[in-house]
Amino acid sequence: MHPTLEKLIQYAKDHDFIEAVGTEGSINNAKIHSDPWQDIDVTYFSTDLQRFRFQDWWPKFGTPTIWQHFANNHLFGKATKPWNTYLVRFDHHQRIDLKIAPLSDLPTYLRADSLNTIVWRRGQQVTPRQTSAKTHFIGIPTQSDFENSLNEFYWTAGNVVKGLARHNLIYANETNNQTVRPQLLRMLAWRVSIKRKGQFDAGANYKFLANCLSNQQQIDLFKTYRQDTLAQTKASLLDEIQLMRVTLSSLSTLKALQIPAYVSQAESQLLSWLQELPD
Repeated sequence: MHPTLEKLIQYAKDHDFIEAVGTEGSINNAKIHSDPWQDIDVTYFSTDLQRFRFQDWWPKFGTPTIWQHFANNHLFGKATKPWNTYLVRFDHHQRIDLKIAPLSDLPTYLRADSLNTIVWRRGQQVTPRQTSAKTHFIGIPTQSDFENSLNEFYWTAGNVVKGLARHNLIYANETNNQTVRPQLLRMLAWRVSIKRKGQFDAGANYKFLANCLSNQQQIDLFKTYRQDTLAQTKASLLDEIQLMRVTLSSLSTLKALQIPAYVSQAESQLLSWLQELPD
């Protein structure tokens, strides 16, 4: 057991208003190797949330450098009541994401996420259940999913070109970063998921995607993050368009997804616009 988790459980044992301790996320994912940067995601289930005192809790784990506090509604679905969440970063690399939740929400918590489990309960012998990332799988796209993502990619890529034409680098880059490239990442992740019969967890911000790509695909994708100048952003968009073209062909073959007729025309228009811009 992780040493920090042992301390978290001991704190629960020492405070009678805490009835159970649950863990979530990467600490319960056997496919993720632990390292010094791993967050500890934990929930204290209580019959009286008001008795928890953050200022009494944190000295047990170190000195916080920064923290955030949220009152979350429906954190694990509409059936769950308000929870208190503390995201705390301590000295060195340690980070604890702590939730204080009503005991009555425990069954919903377990149903909501296959990576959630109970590791301690007051007065009971607990065997943590077997966990998996199945509730995080991105699945296989429908034709509608596919078309919606494509439409967003080609439509918003036009806004990137507009920003470049106006020499507005921030607008061009943020439009690319927030909308265009995410659609490409989604397509790349879907391709992996289809090959794995829908059993692929891409992770937050697609953090597990790169290891599933070939060396050349990684190089092609990483080049799209070069955005220091108008010329670099133009080249990045061209690389994204090329990578999207290749990915579409692969997806169409793997899943018999139909590429909409407008795609060829939309791509040609984007390439024509980009040719008008200086390198």
